[in-house]
Amino acid sequence: MNTVSLFVEKAERHPDRMALWLPGNEPVSFHELSRRSGGVQNHLKSKGLKKGDYVLLMDPLSPRLYAMVTACLAQGACILFVEPWMKADRIALLIEKIQPRYFIAGWKGRLWGLRIPAIRKIPHWIWPQQAWDSHGDLQIENVEADSPGILTFTSGTTGLPKGVLRAHGYMRAQHQVLNEALGLEEFSTPDLCIFANFALANLASGRGSVIVPPGWKKKDFRAISQLSTDQLPETMTAGPAFLKTLLSNGGLPSLRSIHIGGALTDVSLFEEGFHHWPMAHWSHIYGSSEAEPVAVADAHEAVQKSKDRGYFQTLYLGKPVPQLSSRVEANTVWISGLHVGPEYWGGDSPENRANKKRENGVLWHNMGDRVLSDEQGWWYMGRSQQDQELFLVEQKIFNELKHSRAFVQPTPRGPWLFGEDLTPDLFKDFSLSGQTVVKIQRDARHRARIDRFASLSKGAPWALG
Repeated sequence: MNTVSLFVEKAERHPDRMALWLPGNEPVSFHELSRRSGGVQNHLKSKGLKKGDYVLLMDPLSPRLYAMVTACLAQGACILFVEPWMKADRIALLIEKIQPRYFIAGWKGRLWGLRIPAIRKIPHWIWPQQAWDSHGDLQIENVEADSPGILTFTSGTTGLPKGVLRAHGYMRAQHQVLNEALGLEEFSTPDLCIFANFALANLASGRGSVIVPPGWKKKDFRAISQLSTDQLPETMTAGPAFLKTLLSNGGLPSLRSIHIGGALTDVSLFEEGFHHWPMAHWSHIYGSSEAEPVAVADAHEAVQKSKDRGYFQTLYLGKPVPQLSSRVEANTVWISGLHVGPEYWGGDSPENRANKKRENGVLWHNMGDRVLSDEQGWWYMGRSQQDQELFLVEQKIFNELKHSRAFVQPTPRGPWLFGEDLTPDLFKDFSLSGQTVVKIQRDARHRARIDRFASLSKGAPWALG
């Protein structure tokens, strides 16, 4: 097997269909992407790339990047992605342990790599443009289901790098679940997306992707609105922050199916979206980088159920997808299934000990979220380490403030309210110890989750103890 075979099948079936488009780039068809991927693969094979090799890839978001990914996966190599802002000593440690034989990067990537001795020792440095300009037919190497395909390192909750490994079998299973849950193949027109893994799923489904670069600039939204009718996206997969940005830029009238997840979404934001796209189908997605999706709900239903219980945010998650096994415990939920990521790279690491366990040969993943399960389905009740009572107090505070730019945090002085535009003495209404105005900082990836540590570090360092 090889997960790239799904893309090859669709490229043969729909050669002229647009596969990828990014602002500032020409649209790339399935045939063109397949041809370019074959050229990249041939170039890498001429440099000695073989099945099982690791390739450190550092290239800007573009069709060229996806050709690199497709070529390496087709060859049976494993692509290594590392957050460039990770500390240099930690990157060096990872490179020394994994020992990739290839480093694909342009000038900026090479300058980044030159500062790390372990990267300088990688034997083969490849210019991505030379690979992109090469020729050759895409050949599919047969691999095992557990063969590593993509290894992505991000900063873990302990501050140490967390390596999420996506094997070929996992990626194939994830595509199947996404297709069934979100109806990826129900549309022939492109999907508007901001997540790289969803673009890969679209390629496997024969769907094009209109990819919005991380900057989410006004000029990019203008460029998207000017696409031809057959290139305008009819579906969207994104987080609440992107939905808010899209609405502030006039929306996109062509959308007919919208999937929102990745962070808590205010009920009012969903309702604004419902008003803007009244005929669209809306999904509320719950998942994680290790398992996507875990639960899916009709967003209209999720909003109404959440409002019925007085929540400011959409806490109703629906029911877990049937491809999963799940166990809801007092302070967390454990899941298992083919599209649940394996153990984190690194063996007996703190992340594995906290978030993975094996029972009777079955690997279970700890979501790290508190979930309430009742006759209606699942309800999000905060992170596992968060006090549930304080989490519910936050929902009441949000209702008073008419926004969710705030949080309640245990401090040396007692439970304290932090946030923006706080009503004077609001803390007294909820038996808290006090309140402090701080500017809310968001996570870099979704721009929706509140980064409590960053918010307190900049606005109230005393609260960190």
